[in-house]
Amino acid sequence: MTRIVSDKLGKCVNSKRIRSIMKDNNLQSNARRMKFSKEVYAARRAMKGNVPADLVKRRFFSLAPLQKLAEDITYLTGCDGTLYLNTIEDMYNGELLSYCISSPDTSLCIKTVKILHEKFGDLHGVILHTDLGSSYMSAEYRRVAEGFGLRLSTGIKVLPYMGAYQ
Repeated sequence: MTRIVSDKLGKCVNSKRIRSIMKDNNLQSNARRMKFSKEVYAARRAMKGNVPADLVKRRFFSLAPLQKLAEDITYLTGCDGTLYLNTIEDMYNGELLSYCISSPDTSLCIKTVKILHEKFGDLHGVILHTDLGSSYMSAEYRRVAEGFGLRLSTGIKVLPYMGAYQ
């Protein structure tokens, strides 16, 4: 807002003064300060436009082992702080096939997929269903998972409870 005021009125006004006036008059600005570079925003838009299809289509069951897998992250709070648990579950019998505990970032999800690959070898054609979390949408995670032959699937975002399955 300070830039707009200085450009249009030709006066130099402190940003704190403008915020104070806007607060007194219950006004909010349309202008938003960019937190990241334009390249980062462009990469994020491209990532959102390239989301894997929903191959599971709310059918959270499988007729044979290692056909459909579900992956999700949950947090574990303890005395030492919060750790994150990433698990891969078989939709056939609910068995945990792979898990990893770490800090929350893309490497946690990649480690879990690598553990799954080390355990079962060839995963060609296996569907791995995730939510639309940023860790699962990252290019690095998708490259590793697809490199192991996994077919990535994401659920549609309709209601919050639709991310989980029973």
